Amino acid sequence: MIRNDKRSIVKKLEDQGWVFTDSIQKSVGTWLPSDADWNYRDIPHLTHIHSEVEGAVVFASDDVISSLFVQKIGPLKVVLTVVLLASLDDGAVYFTSVGPIALAIQTVWTYQETIGTTVTTTYSIGSPKFLKPLHQIIHRVLGRNYRILMSEDLPMREQRAKLRAENYTFRQDVEGHSFAESLRTSQTNVLKPALPQAEIKFSVNAVNEFAKKFSSEDKVRDVLAWINDDILYIGPTFCSHEGANLENQLCPSSGLVCPWHGRDVKPFASFNTVNGAPKIEELSVIDAVTRSGDEITVKLLSSEADK
Repeated sequence: MIRNDKRSIVKKLEDQGWVFTDSIQKSVGTWLPSDADWNYRDIPHLTHIHSEVEGAVVFASDDVISSLFVQKIGPLKVVLTVVLLASLDDGAVYFTSVGPIALAIQTVWTYQETIGTTVTTTYSIGSPKFLKPLHQIIHRVLGRNYRILMSEDLPMREQRAKLRAENYTFRQDVEGHSFAESLRTSQTNVLKPALPQAEIKFSVNAVNEFAKKFSSEDKVRDVLAWINDDILYIGPTFCSHEGANLENQLCPSSGLVCPWHGRDVKPFASFNTVNGAPKIEELSVIDAVTRSGDEITVKLLSSEADK
């Protein structure tokens, strides 16, 4: 297999008379490099998270993907054929073109314990010499698109960092990330730590159609609760697929919908607030649900750490 890097591609085009100019964008966060790697290789979130771009996958393996992207540029939509090569260690490279304009994007992530992860993205625009005056405009458009993309991507990485701080880990930490595997949204990739028994109390009057979080007194365990058509549902605070935060999601039915990948997330338990008895689902983390007046008490089972 032949796999050329960004530098060699740019050099080949320069040898043919093309000129290139660069611009650099950076993002920094307390998430790990592996969370950035996951974010770049996660295909399905493109449809659910990003407002300026949509895509259709042509080919995907562990480290290479080719897609047709529909990119919004102001009022216009431009169709791009994009090839993305992910590094085994520290980054990714994109290649695409629009007519006589070529674009090579190099993304590299580095980690420092005192700072966190820095992701540096270098945009290299190439064209015939007579089009070089357009490069400055294109770099400004790319900078705008980068800021929009990061406003949508960074919360995903930050949510994973939050779960890590609570001693959750991810299956890909050991198995590695893959473009192709990211399409399997039914998988459980969040690995939980050992969790103690806990008791969570809240008032039924504090619950509405938006998923609201309630925690145990020691803040170690928590659940979401929401009401639809007089049925109170109790469920997880995050999606077990990749860790998406489910809090404050509008719940027009019995289940939650993962905002990252559209996966249906089933509740742990439910009951009719008017005259019903609690129903606890199979394999639920809930041991019992009781009601005294307006107060709901949820008892959670202890669990061993996933391995």
